[in-house]
Amino acid sequence: MPYTEDNNNIDFTPARGQAVSMALHDTAWHKSLTFKFSIIIITLLGILMGMSAYFNYRNDINKLNAQLLAKGESVARLTALAAVEGVLAFDSKELDKLMLYLNKEDDIVYAVIYSAKNENLTSFVDTSKPIIKKAISWVGSNKIKDIAAFLKTSKSIEGIKYPVIYGEFNLGYIEIGMSRDSVIEKTSRLLYQKLIETVLLIFILCIAIYTVFRISTIEPILRLMQGLRRVSVGEFDYHVDIVSQNEFGNLARSFNTMVDELQQVHKEKDSALLQLEDLNNELALDVEARSHALTEVNKELEYIAMHDSLTQLPNRNSFFIEIDTAIKKAKRNKTMVGLIMMDLDSFKEINETKGHDIGDEILIAIANRLKKSIRGNDCVGRLGGDEFVVLIDNVSEQHLKLVAKKVMSEIEPAVIIAEEKYYISASMGLALYPNHAQTPNDLLRCADIAMYKSKERKDDFTIYNSTLEITRTRHIDLLGGLKEALQSDQLFLEYQPKIDINQGIVSGVEALVRWQHPERGIIPPYEFISLAENTGLIKPLTSWVLNEAIKQNALWNEQGLKLSVSVNLSTINLEEESLPEYIQSLLDKYKLPAGQLILEVTETTIMVNPNLALGILTKLHEMGIYISIDDFGTGYSSLAYLHKLPVDEVKIDRSFVLMLNEADMNKSIVRSIIELGHNLLLSVVAEGVEDLETVLLLARLKCDVIQGFYFSKPLSAAGVSQFCQEPVAHESFLNVSSFNA
Repeated sequence: MPYTEDNNNIDFTPARGQAVSMALHDTAWHKSLTFKFSIIIITLLGILMGMSAYFNYRNDINKLNAQLLAKGESVARLTALAAVEGVLAFDSKELDKLMLYLNKEDDIVYAVIYSAKNENLTSFVDTSKPIIKKAISWVGSNKIKDIAAFLKTSKSIEGIKYPVIYGEFNLGYIEIGMSRDSVIEKTSRLLYQKLIETVLLIFILCIAIYTVFRISTIEPILRLMQGLRRVSVGEFDYHVDIVSQNEFGNLARSFNTMVDELQQVHKEKDSALLQLEDLNNELALDVEARSHALTEVNKELEYIAMHDSLTQLPNRNSFFIEIDTAIKKAKRNKTMVGLIMMDLDSFKEINETKGHDIGDEILIAIANRLKKSIRGNDCVGRLGGDEFVVLIDNVSEQHLKLVAKKVMSEIEPAVIIAEEKYYISASMGLALYPNHAQTPNDLLRCADIAMYKSKERKDDFTIYNSTLEITRTRHIDLLGGLKEALQSDQLFLEYQPKIDINQGIVSGVEALVRWQHPERGIIPPYEFISLAENTGLIKPLTSWVLNEAIKQNALWNEQGLKLSVSVNLSTINLEEESLPEYIQSLLDKYKLPAGQLILEVTETTIMVNPNLALGILTKLHEMGIYISIDDFGTGYSSLAYLHKLPVDEVKIDRSFVLMLNEADMNKSIVRSIIELGHNLLLSVVAEGVEDLETVLLLARLKCDVIQGFYFSKPLSAAGVSQFCQEPVAHESFLNVSSFNA
């Protein structure tokens, strides 16, 4: 292509270069002084520019290395701060998240978090990097320690360590390997650029020196020097203003182009710095967010530590603080603090028969009812299991009793779960500061003692008094003794005869358990039966009574004495689905007809879980066993279920029988029970008969069977045999017979 000149632009083509070379050769310009001087100047300038390029190159390398190191230290510092929570909690998932974040950085080829014992808590290695592949191949291991040790010997990896510190404690340290590949790549580009720029500048200078001796070029040179100085101090927007179309004009334009490129590089550097700053800001925000999250987690953990997870009520620790605070306040104000401790009756049986899901629903429902029953400044808590506590501030003893009654009225309505009704009752113990106790522990203990007294008496609530301490101690001793009594033949049965009022004969007996304590003598059943029911010992106790009663009745059969034997069952027994099978095994073992066994259950026993009770009683009745409702007339719901239950007999509660001659109301109740029983084709038994007048009145009311001290106190098995062999000589039967006649 020929040389062309258009719009003040110079185009050096191969043809133009060849023509210039030929012209220079023809004039032997290289032999002249100008040539030699030019060579010297060019050499000196080349050396100077080469050194300048070299130092700029080294300076750029140092800057890039410093930037890489600063970035690595910044990342290590921020990662160490973010890792404190994970190292403290040994939370590998949280630490792994940090490794995933670091893995996103191209310059980071590996990272490790070590504990204070130099144990590897978490790590990552970027196996996509050639240097990592080389390290794995060289050391022959994937272990991070081996790889890191090898990489530390490599000049292309910068290892950075930073401690993980919490307060004054050194929890460990983080080690990060930064790759210099990006620095090497950038410096290679810079070197290549500098070489090109230097060569280009030397070339331009050659042309400039060649022409300087032909024309005056001092001013363009000065302008170029000025431009170099200004650019060297960072004025990248400066341009040399040379409009000539000679070599100096080209040099000026090349210089301006170089400045533009330097300006672009400077902008890119600024952009990279801004990106790094944004990254640092993001890390700072992330640390702040994690700190906030940690604060929220701590609040949640504190709430969990102080509240029951099921009912969200204050737990034992939290409630202890509430009691302590209330006592201190009452001490200052000279007021009283009341405490109600409450335990749900038969809740364990509901859990065992219906499952813990139903039990949990009941606990939640009771908790909600308790919260509604108190004032806003009072407190309800759950100590565990089925135990709840209510703290009443600024209260009198009378007011505390009223609160207890209100709480009981809130609990009494049925809890409905999945269309099934559960009637829950509770036993409560009441205690007051400063009347009964001075400290939170003592106040809880006093309320607990009173609560267990309520359970024993089957009262709604009992207020603490000092005599209960002695009773509680006795109960604890009895509990240990009862376990031993079941295994060491300290228990025995007595039998109270049941008299057929129409025939004047003994039709059956009721088995009554007695305890012959080796030190205390005979312990009455009312002292240990309730204790057995509250501790779960009622199951083995009832099993023992059933075995002994059935065995004894079988012996009477062998003697020709045909009697029915009645055994009392508790609420817990009626929730044992295996009960019918166990009783059948005893009947088979002793060869006793099922019709000679009567099982007595109370109205309250049936109403705890009527559906389950109905199922078990139906199985027992189908086996031929007679079912009797004991203490009839004292319940509140059994009439609704009486026609559904497989019942053969009802026993009128002794409270009505003992006062039968004293109040017309009692006569009306007894008459109604007898008529109801007969209408349902049931036999009616009256217990607690102690005088002739009562016998005659019961006969007049058409009662079927009577039982009581008027005829006989409870007897031994031998005593029953003797009592049945002798005719009933009481004058009452003469009167009854004549009355019936």
